[in-house]
Amino acid sequence: RHQKSKVMWAPGSTQELNFWNIGNPPCLTMVDMPGYGFAFAPEEQVLQWTELSLFYLKSRRNLSCVFVLIDSRQGLLNSDREMLSFLERHGVKWRVVMTKTDTVHPKTLAKRICLVRDELNRFRGQVGSIVPLSAKKRQGLEDLRHLIDGYRLSRVTAKGLAGPQMVDLLERKRLKKIEKRKAKLEERQREQER
Repeated sequence: RHQKSKVMWAPGSTQELNFWNIGNPPCLTMVDMPGYGFAFAPEEQVLQWTELSLFYLKSRRNLSCVFVLIDSRQGLLNSDREMLSFLERHGVKWRVVMTKTDTVHPKTLAKRICLVRDELNRFRGQVGSIVPLSAKKRQGLEDLRHLIDGYRLSRVTAKGLAGPQMVDLLERKRLKKIEKRKAKLEERQREQER
């Protein structure tokens, strides 16, 4: 089954973590997360999905890189600075993608990228330079695809990890609970047989 991501005009349309496994066996998992800035949603709901996203970001040990999307019309906002500081505190590698570059005059865009680049120099977790992107004009898409492809595991590695090593922490806990229940049931059955 092929899943498609909904693209909406309204900020706040992504309200949960959406996982996309790429390849068979999966060699890469991409996660679409709710934004952390402005959204057309109740403040309480925005706070809930922000907490979920932050928990996910700080607790995933196998997270290779976070692509932070910055609107090129706005530049770096306080919410972006806070997110980058959060990623720094938790040792998460990240890279900035400047979106909607087609909506800004080329000279203004060049200046804005320089300003953002200068401000990003104070952060240590950045891997690589800013990626300018226009989905509408399809500019920068191949560069971004190439960068993302660099995080993909080889098929051989992915097949080797398809066993118990790939099971994440939550799944391990769930399996332990099942094993405990199973052991208790077996113990009760033995007691009843006596």
